[in-house]
Amino acid sequence: MSTDPTNREPVLMGAQQAADELFGGTRRAWDLLNAAKKRQLPSVRIGGRVFFSPEAIREWIRQQSAASLQMEDETSSGGIRRLK
Repeated sequence: MSTDPTNREPVLMGAQQAADELFGGTRRAWDLLNAAKKRQLPSVRIGGRVFFSPEAIREWIRQQSAASLQMEDETSSGGIRRLK
């Protein structure tokens, strides 16, 4: 583990940076902003801008994955679970 301060992940990212770094560019910044507006994705508003915490997004993904597996165990319908 490096203690180099230049190698640290930012605490907050803008929508474009989050889309590029966390989702590999597969999601557009606009998609993230819409999900944040609908309170489907954790975000922070500072002034008129929306920011995303990489740590909070990763935790949200873990929770969504765990809930998906739990629902799969409860029902064998094979349907896709709608995100909250």
